[in-house]
Amino acid sequence: MVHDMKRFDSAEEFLRSIDQEIADIRSRLGEYLRRVEEAKAKAEMLKKFEEVLGRLGAKPSMPQTQELTLGELKIIINPTPNQELEALVNVVRDLQNRLNRLERLKQHLEPLREMAVTGMQIEVLYEDGVPVQVFLRLA
Repeated sequence: MVHDMKRFDSAEEFLRSIDQEIADIRSRLGEYLRRVEEAKAKAEMLKKFEEVLGRLGAKPSMPQTQELTLGELKIIINPTPNQELEALVNVVRDLQNRLNRLERLKQHLEPLREMAVTGMQIEVLYEDGVPVQVFLRLA
């Protein structure tokens, strides 16, 4: 879990930041969904290719996938289309969950737009890019 804190000078500024984050996630989600479709097509093509070669009695000589671990980092050399697809699906799932959380939160926070208190500061605790606590400080 990643935690962060941000300060805003108004409720409107805070809500605009949520709107911007929602727009950014939607854009990224669209790009990743396109990549998922490309990866699915590659995986299907490889599967069909291997089936045809199997019926011909031949084994495909595909480059071997290798995995290395450096501390907590996994390096995959020559990933299979299925490995790429799995990674992309995980990214899409996480982005969709984050988008859903932000959209629900935005609905709950909409009444804040009416607050125009001079000198009010808002500090927000974020967890994985989603607000989880809001501190309102009045002047």
